[in-house]
Amino acid sequence: MSRKVDTTVYFSIRDFSTLLPGAYATSLKYSPRKALTAKASLIDDISCKRYPSWIDVYERIKNFLPNVKIKIWNQEAYRHNPEIVFREFTNITDFKPHKIPDPLSTITPSLKAIKIVEENVRKGNYIKSDNWFLEVEKIFEEHQAKDLETKFRLFDSETTQIFKKKYQQELSYFEAQNCLVSI
Repeated sequence: MSRKVDTTVYFSIRDFSTLLPGAYATSLKYSPRKALTAKASLIDDISCKRYPSWIDVYERIKNFLPNVKIKIWNQEAYRHNPEIVFREFTNITDFKPHKIPDPLSTITPSLKAIKIVEENVRKGNYIKSDNWFLEVEKIFEEHQAKDLETKFRLFDSETTQIFKKKYQQELSYFEAQNCLVSI
């Protein structure tokens, strides 16, 4: 299609230090054994100074779809300014979105909840369960994070700061590529 019509690919990026803990919690619901393996692999990569990168994703898209225009926005800005992204897609300039609270199912759970679920995975309880997803949801709900101190964190503060710095560098890179949507 992009060879015949001007085509734009949009994608949203997010700081890996906040994305990966939530993704891990979600993967525990759907693919518990794979989640534990992926976590171990990620921790190993980070210990070897190999970090995930949005630039890699961007370059792969560019190589696979050389004729498309790529527009990127960061999730953190979008979260606080959804009308700008909506306007980008629709050209409606006076749209005012309603504030929608985060659904409980998307909130990163507490460290205690993650430890309980991980222990259940190690014991193989997910294999015996007909409703593993619901069991995990219940654990996450019963052991919600009360504040930032009890919220599950996948990384220590030093690694989190490395991710944040790399993310800012990547945002600068995308801005220099003229593909970062200003929000």
